[in-house]
Amino acid sequence: MSSSSLYSINVHCNGETFESEIHGFCFKNTDTIRVTMKRNATFLHFKKRIQSFIASGNVSKMTYQNPIFFENGQCKFFPLKIRDDEDVESMFLSHEHSGMDCIELYITLQPCIPSQQSQLTDQDPAGGDAADDAQWSDELNPEAEVEVDVIDEEEEETEIQVDHILNNDDEDEAQPPPIPPTHAYIPPQHMTNMALNDDEMSDSVFYNPYVIECRNMLCKFRLAASYKKKNDSWEIASIDPPHSCVATTVEQDHRKLSTTLICRDILPLVNKDPSVKVSIIISHIQTTYNYTPSYKKAWIARTKAVEQVFGNWEDSFKELPRFLWALKTYVPGTVAILETVPAMMPDGTCATGNRIFHRLFWAFDPCIRGFAFCKPLLQIDGTWLYGKYKGTLLMAVAQDGNNNVFPIAFALVEGETAGGWGFFLRHLRTHVAPQANLCLISDRHAAIESAYNNHDNGWHDPPSTHVYCIRHIAQNFMRAIKDKNLRKKVVNAGYALTQPSFQYYRDEIRLSNEDAGRWINNIPVEQWTRAFDGGRRWGHMTTNIVECMNGVFKGIRNLPITALVRSTYYRLASMFATRGERWSAVLMSGQVFSECCMKVMKEESIKATTHAVTVFDRQRQNFSVQETMGNSDGRPNLAYAVKLHRSWCDCGKFQAFRIPCSHVIAACAYTRQDAYTHLSDVYKANTIMNVYSQSFSVLPMEDYWPPYEGDFVWHNEEMRRKKKGRPNSTRIRTEMDSTDKMIRLCSICRQPGHNKNNCPNQGASSRS
Repeated sequence: MSSSSLYSINVHCNGETFESEIHGFCFKNTDTIRVTMKRNATFLHFKKRIQSFIASGNVSKMTYQNPIFFENGQCKFFPLKIRDDEDVESMFLSHEHSGMDCIELYITLQPCIPSQQSQLTDQDPAGGDAADDAQWSDELNPEAEVEVDVIDEEEEETEIQVDHILNNDDEDEAQPPPIPPTHAYIPPQHMTNMALNDDEMSDSVFYNPYVIECRNMLCKFRLAASYKKKNDSWEIASIDPPHSCVATTVEQDHRKLSTTLICRDILPLVNKDPSVKVSIIISHIQTTYNYTPSYKKAWIARTKAVEQVFGNWEDSFKELPRFLWALKTYVPGTVAILETVPAMMPDGTCATGNRIFHRLFWAFDPCIRGFAFCKPLLQIDGTWLYGKYKGTLLMAVAQDGNNNVFPIAFALVEGETAGGWGFFLRHLRTHVAPQANLCLISDRHAAIESAYNNHDNGWHDPPSTHVYCIRHIAQNFMRAIKDKNLRKKVVNAGYALTQPSFQYYRDEIRLSNEDAGRWINNIPVEQWTRAFDGGRRWGHMTTNIVECMNGVFKGIRNLPITALVRSTYYRLASMFATRGERWSAVLMSGQVFSECCMKVMKEESIKATTHAVTVFDRQRQNFSVQETMGNSDGRPNLAYAVKLHRSWCDCGKFQAFRIPCSHVIAACAYTRQDAYTHLSDVYKANTIMNVYSQSFSVLPMEDYWPPYEGDFVWHNEEMRRKKKGRPNSTRIRTEMDSTDKMIRLCSICRQPGHNKNNCPNQGASSRS
């Protein structure tokens, strides 16, 4: 909400307040006045504005009916006393998050006290009797920080407002007109001092007297001063009695340490990381000012800083169409699909030229082109936003030949619903990944399953494969069976590289618990095991690469929508520039394959030197490879069939990862073949360079952007966050996050309970 926005306030007075068990703080039998107020109003301006509408007394206390929403949807009101600028700011923020039409305010009035006017015999310089100039003042409010009473209100155009003189940050805002007097007031002695009036007449000037009191209710300190306009100076008339109060406690916070001051101080922090923790902000202010602001004050300051750096949330929706239009103009090939719903008028008719935001899909052309050179698999997942408006950020992520994460598409939807996932998968298939034989990895969310099985979304023609994350399978298993030992066997069955290994674990599960056996049999083995996937997973059993992007983009999930989309563009542009430069240098050095591939080949080549190879068919390249040395994982030494013409090895590694295993390398060495010829082209440095060969274009400054002539897009009030408290920024741990304690084995005999230093077989092995 901009600082110039107007709020409607229902001011209630002359009634009764009471506590309702259901609704909380309420009032009845009140007189109601409708007042409008600017968003950046100070406390003094706020009080004077309300006082100008009241003729029956002085405003002594103001209480805001603060709505609090609970998880069951119930709303209960709590009283919030308005006593200073911080309270006014809290009231406006609470109202913005509540979604209510008007601010409900109850005020308590003090009766007017009649007074006698001072009688002066001399004429004032303006030509009238001084006795005719009534002097007015509000009752001093002991709860206010500083209370100022204007006595002489002539020459309104030259009067200096006290909130401007003392501390007004907004010098451009037009000050409200002087509040008309509502009652007479008995001025104290220092205000009727004849010497002061004589001085006014002798100098041909007017004084505006002010009265300042101590904020401490027990202290009787009063200070009377006047501003001399001619000399631009202040003159103190009296100080009586002396300021005698002593603070009994040392406050960690300071009243002058406002949210505006904190906001100004933390702008560099928020610009670098918009999700900077409130605790870090508090520590920063402690270091800078030696005061400790409250959590609430620091949180409000961060919200203000985010709006100053990245824009207002509501205005961001209006800026979104123009930004998307600029992307399509300056980055040809960019896909940006904005789905909106009609904006309805109160009478039920559509508002022409206005739309309400519903969903957004976007993907950048360099990412779309680069995906053709990545592994033919996609991992998809969703993560929530935690800004002012609710929503879910959906992502599709791939992986290049060096195991680098490669984001390719994004979407903002209302939640992980069938409609939201259908919107994302449909445009992902149409505009980004139309190729056949793709493998889509996700959790077992019912909305994803429904969207994938919908033939209108295009994932069945051309064909593709949908498989599940093994961690989510284990989570669902734990919820149904609740057995940690069997859970581990389910994970081992999923990770098994060969069908005999899978069958071994499945039989153990079935013999231990028949219900568990039936549970895993209800899921097609092609969707959750590596032994039956035909190599389509490329060894990926989880959705870790897309879930790690949730942490990478955690900061931008706190931003307004246009700033969020803009951040994805600039982050990916930086990633392309960095990786493109790196792989260009790799090609110049003469390196042929990626580092991760070379590392695996080196490890497998060392193992291959211990294998014995038997040729069965040199023409068809069929071999039997016998392991001759013990494996570090305790497996027995076995003989494996290798069929090079079919890219097959009985161990399963060759088919799963598209990288030759030790048995394939041994067979190639026996026949003097180069094992690197059996590597997939995905692992070649030239292929990885092609992933990042397309660069992002630099967006010019906004003044050069083409005009947008489409409909206005407004924020969706249904997506506004209304739940009490800040949204969760950390995922709640579930059964999926539990880990079993690793059993330590002896490195000599591979048995638990001891180590190599006290192994009973240590001496025997050394003598042999």
